[in-house]
Amino acid sequence: ARVQKKDSRDPNELNAHTQHLQQSKMARILLALIASASALTAPKNAAVKALVVPRGGGLVDPEVYTKVTAGVYGLYAAQFLLTPEKLSNDHFDEKTTALSTFLSRGSGLAWGAVVYGLWCLSPKIEAVVALNALCGLLYPWNAKFGLLTDIKVKYPMHYFPEVLFAGLVGAGIMAMN
Repeated sequence: ARVQKKDSRDPNELNAHTQHLQQSKMARILLALIASASALTAPKNAAVKALVVPRGGGLVDPEVYTKVTAGVYGLYAAQFLLTPEKLSNDHFDEKTTALSTFLSRGSGLAWGAVVYGLWCLSPKIEAVVALNALCGLLYPWNAKFGLLTDIKVKYPMHYFPEVLFAGLVGAGIMAMN
């Protein structure tokens, strides 16, 4: 008969380590799925065509990038306005309060104004990339790394905005000359 050796580590420490391993595995799977999907849909000569497009931009069309950014913020604006509790409950282990709901709804209106500006005012590509980088820093990456705020984040749901904003910033860099 084998005698099992009891683990002397703190059970909370083991749980956090297991959760970190699961999060890491999910991130790798998501990255592989995204890479696979883009490889399946891209024409064989897409990279060559993108390099010689006469529009003057980089590998990504700046106008398309701006419209995609407007779409992302439009979805967030709608969620903030219509379902403020859902967004916070899905992504954070914090209690929703009347104040957080009030501020979320107001943020939805502000993000709607940003969408209007992106869609109608033709901002410079550098400004759109800066907006995405700053939003990434202030929202998902701040929550993940505790840059300005100490908040309990729920995974795997919170991987989505972390990866989304990294993708937006990366695509934005490719859209610049």
